[in-house]
Amino acid sequence: MSSTRLETNQKNDSSESLNSTALVSHFRPKDEYQHLKDFDEGEEGQCSIVKSRTTGRMYVVKHTLPVETASPDKNQKTGRRRPLPNEAKMLQRLQGGPNIVRFLGVEPSPLLEGRHFIFTELCTGGDLLEQLQEFRKLKMPTPEILTLHVLVSVAQALAYIHHGLRRIDGKGFITDSKHVSIVHGDIKPDNIFLRWPATECGLPDIILADFGLASIASESHGITGTPGYDPPEVRIIAALRHVNPVAYKQKNNGRIMTAKSDVYQLGVVLYLMAKRAFWNDIDYTMARDPATIDLPPRYLAITGFLAMLCWCLQPIPADRPECTYNPIDGMLDAVDMFRRKRDAMCASNGPLDEEIWRVCKVTGA
Repeated sequence: MSSTRLETNQKNDSSESLNSTALVSHFRPKDEYQHLKDFDEGEEGQCSIVKSRTTGRMYVVKHTLPVETASPDKNQKTGRRRPLPNEAKMLQRLQGGPNIVRFLGVEPSPLLEGRHFIFTELCTGGDLLEQLQEFRKLKMPTPEILTLHVLVSVAQALAYIHHGLRRIDGKGFITDSKHVSIVHGDIKPDNIFLRWPATECGLPDIILADFGLASIASESHGITGTPGYDPPEVRIIAALRHVNPVAYKQKNNGRIMTAKSDVYQLGVVLYLMAKRAFWNDIDYTMARDPATIDLPPRYLAITGFLAMLCWCLQPIPADRPECTYNPIDGMLDAVDMFRRKRDAMCASNGPLDEEIWRVCKVTGA
C-alpha cells in the first residue's frame, strides 16, 4: 500500500500551506496517510479510503476536480485563499445535522491548482446500493424494517437540510433560526451510507452523503441529479437536450431543483427498496400516475406506506410533502408514525440476522 502526506509533498511551504478546517479532535490533516482503497473516479473527483499512520483511524478522502477561479492564488501573507469546492462549503454549513456525513476537514492540493482533499468519516457498511445488491445476491426481499429506517433517517436529514429542523426525542423539535435552506440534488442509494455500530433496533445509522451537487435553495440553478432518480420537472427539461438545444438552454436557465425535488428522489429510493429493483427497472408509469404503484403484499400491509410513497412521487412539485410538521403538507408526523412501526417491528421480531449485512472490507486496515 502506498503512503503519502496528502496535503504536502516536501516541506511545509507557506506559499502552498493554507488553513484547513479540522472539526474533530482526532482528525489531523498533517498526518501521513496510507492509501487502502480507491473507488472509481466520478464526475466530482476521486474518492479513496485512507488510514492515518499516527492514529490508525480511517477516513474517506475525495480529491476534487479543479475549482475555477478568476485570479491565481497568492501566498498566506496576502490573506488570499483558494476557493473551496462546493461540497466542502455545503458540508461546513450542515455539520451537526442528523444523519448527515461527518465532515472532518478540507485541504488544498499543493501540486494541482484548484484541487482539494475533502476528508469525511468512513461508513463501514458501505452504501445502500451495495447493500441492496447484497439482498439480491441472497435472493431475499429488502427487509421492511430497513426500508422504514431509511425513510425515517433520510427524512430527518432532509428536515435539517431544507428547514433547519432537529427532532428531540420526547420533546418535539427545535429549529435552527440561522439555517439557510439547502437542496441536496442527487439523492440515490449510492449516496446513502450505512454506519456501524448499530444504534437503533440493531440497525446501522443511515447517513446522507455526497453534497457535490448541493446548492443553497435560493441559488439553485439548472438541473442536477442522476437519470432514473430525477423528478418529472427535471426529465421534461432533460428531454430537450438533444431534440431542441435552444429550448433546453432557455428552460435550464433557472431554479428547477427544489426541496420538493429531494423529496421525490427519496420516494424513488423507497420505491426501489420495496420492489427490490434498481433504477433501470423503474416503470415510469408510476411517475406519471403514482396511483398505479404496485407493491409486494408485505409492504402493502404496512399501514400508510403506499400513501406516503404516492405522496412523495407526485408529478407536480407543489403536490408533494415537505419535511416539516406543517399540518397541511408536512410529512414528519407520518414519519414519526413509521418510526414507531419500525421500533415495534424490532421489539416483536428482534434484530435482523447479522449474516445479511455487507461490511466494507478494506485490505490493510
